[in-house]
Amino acid sequence: MTPAKKARERKQLTIYEVAKRTGMSAASISRIENGKQGVSSLTAAKLAKALGITEQKILYPERFLGR
Repeated sequence: MTPAKKARERKQLTIYEVAKRTGMSAASISRIENGKQGVSSLTAAKLAKALGITEQKILYPERFLGR
């Protein structure tokens, strides 16, 4: 599970709530959480702020898997 998904679930947020907070589509958030879509630094900043995690965890999730 990616750090973004872990953080979202820990905060008990739905994908739709995160989408509303970030101005992104729920589909994009789902793809990012499942590692099927890369992110720009701007997108990482929006997601990180909404989820309360670092941008690094969004940009480089593979470094944090299993933690």
